[in-house]
Amino acid sequence: MPFNFRGFFRFSYLWLTDGKWTPRRIAILVAFYLGYPLLEFSIWLGFLLDNIFFRGHRDQQVRSPVFIVGNPRSGTTFLHRLVAKDSDRFSTMKMWEILFAPSITQRKLVAGLAAFDRWIGGPVRKRLDRTEQDWQEQNVMHEVSLREPEEDDYLLLHIWSALTTGLSAGLLAEAIPYTYFDTALPREDRDRIMAFYKRCLRRHVYADRPESHTKERLYLAKNPALCPKVDSVLEHFPDAKIIYLVRSPLEMLPSYVNMMMFSWRVLGIPVEDQGLRDYLMEMARHW
Repeated sequence: MPFNFRGFFRFSYLWLTDGKWTPRRIAILVAFYLGYPLLEFSIWLGFLLDNIFFRGHRDQQVRSPVFIVGNPRSGTTFLHRLVAKDSDRFSTMKMWEILFAPSITQRKLVAGLAAFDRWIGGPVRKRLDRTEQDWQEQNVMHEVSLREPEEDDYLLLHIWSALTTGLSAGLLAEAIPYTYFDTALPREDRDRIMAFYKRCLRRHVYADRPESHTKERLYLAKNPALCPKVDSVLEHFPDAKIIYLVRSPLEMLPSYVNMMMFSWRVLGIPVEDQGLRDYLMEMARHW
């Protein structure tokens, strides 16, 4: 089983006993511990159904994938979305696919529901548009939308093995092993994580195949968290192309600190500037 149960329970203990309680934090905790298990149940059920109804995904190859990497806030999102516009050559994952529908079965179901929504006039889509517009007015990050290409490292939330779990929750010690992935994690964990990631990519390429018999599109991803995983990436995808973006740390670091402080405030986490700055500076140096 690829899910990191030990890490999840350790995280939960630390998150629930750190004493940093605010009304917003309590609401988020309740929503998370009610919603996350239900979400993961649906996702793993979808994976199971994939193996019954879409067994061909297991033989799907991910040929010459293109990974856009670099420190956060260095232009990776802009380049990713620009290149993704060439949809005849590249296939990429959108936010809703990464977070809520990594299985082929779920995507087929969502496609059916979306078609029904369009048939009745699109009330769900209109409501989603209004919600995303309200969110953007407060957002200091890049434009976030369920229907836009996004960072596929969030796939690892489904096995509780993503950098963002510790970083976004203010538990920096939990993020450190993923900050130094190739050199800090045991081989067993690296193989478990990369095998799951590769299976997700196979499912996406299989589900997103062009209907006509045209040349198969290349998988395209933007994933800053692949920086410390380059050795593992090349081991599992030996024909991968890696684009590394560089931005002056004098610009990148303040922007990233500001983004993370915004995220912590949203989650109701008391902001501790110096600890966050020290961690992000060391992370940026390594990456």
